[in-house]
Amino acid sequence: MVLLLAGSLFAQGSKETLAVATVGATPALKEDMNKRGMDASFGRVLESLDQHLVTSLAQTRKFTIVGRKGLLKDVVAEQDLAQSGLANAATAPEAGQLKGAKYTLTATMDSFLENSEVASFAEGRKMKRRFQISAQAVIVDTTTGEVFDTANVQLDKTDIVDMPANVSEKEIGARTDELMPVLARELAEKISAITVASVYPVKVIDVEDEKVLTLNRGASLFSEGDVVEIYGPSRTVTDPDTGDVIKRKGKSVGKARITSVEPAYSQAELIENSGVKVGCQASKLVVPKD
Repeated sequence: MVLLLAGSLFAQGSKETLAVATVGATPALKEDMNKRGMDASFGRVLESLDQHLVTSLAQTRKFTIVGRKGLLKDVVAEQDLAQSGLANAATAPEAGQLKGAKYTLTATMDSFLENSEVASFAEGRKMKRRFQISAQAVIVDTTTGEVFDTANVQLDKTDIVDMPANVSEKEIGARTDELMPVLARELAEKISAITVASVYPVKVIDVEDEKVLTLNRGASLFSEGDVVEIYGPSRTVTDPDTGDVIKRKGKSVGKARITSVEPAYSQAELIENSGVKVGCQASKLVVPKD
């Protein structure tokens, strides 16, 4: 239902069309989960990640998302019914009108680690657990069949659990089951943000009084206090060995600090400026902590 709604709500405009493949896992990871007796919980993570990824991408409002996955066979069955002559022609779907996808996104989980340690404090025992998840995201341009972009997406999360003397392992297991959907949602949001940034680089869409910028990306990517670097027009160069045309960033023309974040856009205050203007691209900087 999410896929069909996304297709109908965001079909207007010039948004690129995206098909999202069912999230999977590498054979090695599946085997590891099986050996650890985590088949059921890991299966729930995959299912949750699958649903959250489509929802997160739809909420960016950057793509027209078309139904694929298991829903495609239902769409085809409905069109076959229309062609049979049994359905009312005025309301039946027309064959040959199924929207194609400019890009496909495939996400495959390749690592799932959970480390835990118990320590005693004055207020009692506590268990510290660290979850590490990673997935490979591959975006393919279906027009050419070429890999448009790839990314290794990682999530590192720590959870602290009180360990009273009467707590049971079953209760700890229940806590893990509660965390799985949360981990899946956060990983889906990271994959979604990377996908959007790949197809639609962040751009400056307004400059006010040469001090305040508006960027066309919101809460899915930025938080207040983030620092972004601004770049001039990108350039293309050719690799003399392979003949590949490489598109690279333009010259750095400034830096800005995010001051407010909305769902669809963010505003930032310039802290360096040597030619920032509408149309420049931007990327978030990782600022070392003091």
